[in-house]
Amino acid sequence: MLKTFNEKTKFCNYLCAALTLCLLVLQFTPFWHFGSDSLSINGYVWLDPGNASIASWFSSQLGYDPNTNSIVISAVLILLLGAAGIAACIIKSNIGAAAVLPALSALSAIYAFVFKPVFRLGSTWILQLALSIAIIAVAVMAVMFELKKNDFETAGKDTLSKDDIDARVAAIKALTNADSDKTSQKETNFNKLLTYLSDELPECRIAAAEALGTTSKDSAFTYISHILSSEKDERVIRAMRHALVDIRENMRKEHKAVQ
Repeated sequence: MLKTFNEKTKFCNYLCAALTLCLLVLQFTPFWHFGSDSLSINGYVWLDPGNASIASWFSSQLGYDPNTNSIVISAVLILLLGAAGIAACIIKSNIGAAAVLPALSALSAIYAFVFKPVFRLGSTWILQLALSIAIIAVAVMAVMFELKKNDFETAGKDTLSKDDIDARVAAIKALTNADSDKTSQKETNFNKLLTYLSDELPECRIAAAEALGTTSKDSAFTYISHILSSEKDERVIRAMRHALVDIRENMRKEHKAVQ
């Protein structure tokens, strides 16, 4: 479960970075079209903020002269926060809070498109607005998965101490060492070991795999092979693979002894 939350957080951060990159690319593509000319948002900000032609076009479309500084500040915030956010989401992909910077960039874009009419004169403002909303949605998901991961870690620490875990592992290993001549009891212990392969604690799954590795039952080999495909913890995967090898070896020895 913990690894699943990590994977979801990383996926959301990578997706957030990709969407933010798309938003920034659109900031450099032709946005305002006036007469036979066109200009991107960042082209206006960095190259030609004093362009008389586009200033005249803004005035004719809006009925007033827009504040140049307001346009520049909005574009710079979107660019800088977006670039920093992309870097954060890639470098710190396992941390949900990394998505906060792209979300701030998206919020800056939403504010510009909703509250500043000059930005709604552009050809791709609806697409950029949609991208900004998507970025915020994905960022919220990344933070939520991070919080769930933290809750899961905290819950695990609160409910089971190291001594508790060690006691459970010892109990699992004892199932193969139980001194019993009753076939029914041995079968019961064997079935318990199979159920422990799906235990929420990886330590218990490892102990169950190791215990089953001392047997020579084909059913143990089959069950471990089946459950191995859905296992995510690398330590458990290694233990299960070793168990499969040991079970096969035990089966070979048993067959050889019978002959």
